[in-house]
Amino acid sequence: MQGSNTTTLSASEYLQQRYDAKETDSDLTPALLTPSAQLQDGDHVVLFNHNTSSNYILKSVFSLCDTSLTLDDNAKTILKNLAFLSTAVKPNIHLAMLIAMDSMPCPFLFASDVLRPAFSSALSEAGKRQLFVMEDNTAKLFQLLQSEEKGKGVSDVVRINNLIKKKKMTDDLALQHMQGVASMACMAMAAQRYDAVYLSFAGAIVAALKQSEMLTTVMCMEIDRLLKQVCEAATQHGYAVVIVGTDGLATRVPQREEVAFPVVKVPCVVVPARGEALEKEDCGREREGSEV
Repeated sequence: MQGSNTTTLSASEYLQQRYDAKETDSDLTPALLTPSAQLQDGDHVVLFNHNTSSNYILKSVFSLCDTSLTLDDNAKTILKNLAFLSTAVKPNIHLAMLIAMDSMPCPFLFASDVLRPAFSSALSEAGKRQLFVMEDNTAKLFQLLQSEEKGKGVSDVVRINNLIKKKKMTDDLALQHMQGVASMACMAMAAQRYDAVYLSFAGAIVAALKQSEMLTTVMCMEIDRLLKQVCEAATQHGYAVVIVGTDGLATRVPQREEVAFPVVKVPCVVVPARGEALEKEDCGREREGSEV
């Protein structure tokens, strides 16, 4: 890491300058790299939050250093624009990630018995006591929509149908993602290291966008089963309240002639795990094109 190629700043000085100017990746401010940190042959690199802007680029650059990986389009673009990277001396590393995304060639570390307690302990010691678990179907959908017929005057409904026909969104994959998210949330509560556990199911959006009432019903039944599983874990491990969300599109089946509307996150269940009485609160208002 050599910082900016237009300055003599070190990597950490360059990043500090960016953060002082309040330039961050989304709402995250990653830890600074120390000037002495250097990758060596045989090092293992684990990426966190790699779908934020700078980390996404880092993932592509790091993938050039792992000869076992097939380069994705981003890495190929980087090589095309920065040809010297093809011949530059690079450490031979092992790259993995903690977030699964279909477009990434990196191995995915999921609930490793060795990694999980160490990861939880590190978070706790660093004072990080919240865990946010969100399924990536929604992010993936809009990423695909941006790339599908963009700028050609094609409606969202047509683009969604094109994606479905190309089988880029599958029902089985959506079910697996939801089950994985529920499992991760239950394990997080069992670890007893978090003040709050948040999760979001987006699987039913796939069925709803396929405009199939039967498929949407099946998806929502699975969501209901997973909600009960998560709420039982909350009761068992003493969590006062668990709020589980789903997507606005999952609350109804769009009609074929309807115009696609924006996805709105809405809470669909609030569970008091210790018997506290909760006052009824307005969790949202009806808005055009959606139901709460």
